[in-house]
Amino acid sequence: MKIVSVNICGFKREGKFEWFRNLCNQSCADVVAVQETKCGIVGDDWIESLWGSGDFGYVQKEALERSGGLLFIWNINAFTVNCAVKKDYFLAIKGHWKGCEEECVIVNVYGPHNDEKKRDIWASLENIMEYEDVAWVLCGDFNEVRNIDERKNCIFHERRADNFNNFINKSNLIEIPLVGRRYTRISDDGIKFSKLDIFLVSEKFVNFGPKPIRVFDTLIDISGAKKVIEDAWSCGVEGTRPDSIFLKKLKNVKQALKTLSVNTYGSLESDINKLKNEVSEWEIKAECESLIEEDRNTWLNLRSQWIEKEAVKRKMLKQKARLKWIIDGNENNKFFHLIIKEESLRTTSGVLVLMGFGMKKRRLSNQRPSFESPLPCRLSSTEASSLEGPFTEVEVFDAIKDCGGSKARARTDSISNFSKNIGL
Repeated sequence: MKIVSVNICGFKREGKFEWFRNLCNQSCADVVAVQETKCGIVGDDWIESLWGSGDFGYVQKEALERSGGLLFIWNINAFTVNCAVKKDYFLAIKGHWKGCEEECVIVNVYGPHNDEKKRDIWASLENIMEYEDVAWVLCGDFNEVRNIDERKNCIFHERRADNFNNFINKSNLIEIPLVGRRYTRISDDGIKFSKLDIFLVSEKFVNFGPKPIRVFDTLIDISGAKKVIEDAWSCGVEGTRPDSIFLKKLKNVKQALKTLSVNTYGSLESDINKLKNEVSEWEIKAECESLIEEDRNTWLNLRSQWIEKEAVKRKMLKQKARLKWIIDGNENNKFFHLIIKEESLRTTSGVLVLMGFGMKKRRLSNQRPSFESPLPCRLSSTEASSLEGPFTEVEVFDAIKDCGGSKARARTDSISNFSKNIGL
């Protein structure tokens, strides 16, 4: 994605139209934000002539009394606009970049000169951003600086700068560092310098979209991985735009690392199982007879390979788990709660075997006997000896009927067969 912001200071100035058209062609921008058009509503033919092709969309806000005026033009093959908002000092578009599901709002700002109006604009933008959880980009001519170093031979207003910085901090915006010239505006007499044009983005825009490459740490440790990356990066790619060339080179590196991963770890699981079985065979053989030195070295070598591959597998699983936790966060709670629940059921649910078949299962009481309480009833010696003696099929049926009720009677045939099998 490539966004260009420019204060044109009026399209009607001599040579500005041609200069801007050349800028669009050379930059191959996806979105262009223009401030101070100093013109009214223009038509499709005028925009097409300015853009240089028919693959465009645009939205505009006319100038007020030949002052101001904002314009957005975008490549419809790269950015799709869903809606636009027009205010006195800014123009915003909301849409999607091609290949990204995350919504993005780009704001074209031309800041006022009046202090009160500046505060109103900062407050208005702050309120809008608070209720829109999307990726934000603010660009344009803000007519304000952040510190004294951004002005030269000009009056610096500390209070205005504080208001501007407070707006940026409260909105959690990040300023994109500029390259090239230190200042963005020079007075006609060449004396006054100011940095009035900046790009501000939200943290969500910084982390916009999926990472171009995700690779296991173990893959980087492979001997020769560095050369694979260097060879893939040095491969020639088509294109003229630096960002497009950079993206294609990353794709080449990603594909090369993917091939290296398949060749190295594609059969990791089967290799581990094979080594495990071979080691087991040697261990069984060593239990039965003494191994010669050569056989013992073969056994130990296989075991070393097995341990090494198991370590690689554990490292990869650890990285996967850590990545999943970072991405899902508390969403993993469902998984852990399920594991805990299963463990709880496993330890608390079991089969209660009543050796005294004449006893009924009773709910345990919370009241326990103390030293002051009388001792509980005990079985007599005759009753105790009867528990260890032989029992008949009729006694089994009676005990089960007594404990299980109607459900036990319904399973009489099954119990009878079971009794025959155990010799009753």
